[in-house]
Amino acid sequence: MVKQSLLKNVSAKLNLFLEPILQVCDKVRQRFIRQSLWGILASGSLMVTEMARGIHDRTTTLDYTAKRLCRQLKGGTWSWRIVQEAYLKSVTPLVGQDTVVAVDLTDLSKPRGRDFEYLALVRDGDKDELKPGYWCIEAYAVTRKETVPLVLEPFSVDDPKTPSQNIVILKTLSQLKDRLGTSGIFTFDRGFD
Repeated sequence: MVKQSLLKNVSAKLNLFLEPILQVCDKVRQRFIRQSLWGILASGSLMVTEMARGIHDRTTTLDYTAKRLCRQLKGGTWSWRIVQEAYLKSVTPLVGQDTVVAVDLTDLSKPRGRDFEYLALVRDGDKDELKPGYWCIEAYAVTRKETVPLVLEPFSVDDPKTPSQNIVILKTLSQLKDRLGTSGIFTFDRGFD
């Protein structure tokens, strides 16, 4: 009984959080995003098969649920950027004049990844070695009560659509600054000197 109550509470909070963000999506995308996030929370994994286990209902097979998630992830008829922009719009009021906006350039090391698209060499910060992976620019608003993610932008310097690491960083920071205006005190890690 306690588990059911907890699940309902988490589900209600997730729906409340997603409500202003999902207004930019059609019903199919709304369902996909809700179920994906629920699957991530329930399974603690970003693997589609594990997410499918977390959201699996008894009306379909687990295999069908996983295939549906994959199909929707690959679907080219929508842009995750509109969802990202709606999310950023919903959290912007949390960033005040004295809120620290921490920006970091980090690596997503994938040492066993062989078939990932545009896998490039990155410096693994933990081991100070070059390994296959992706770069990622991230920004967080550090308020008195909580740390709020603002941007998480993975990219590959081997992707032909990526002009350069510096251009990706400047473009991401410019979009963030356009959204926040004069709010926030931007702080940067050593990689931005």
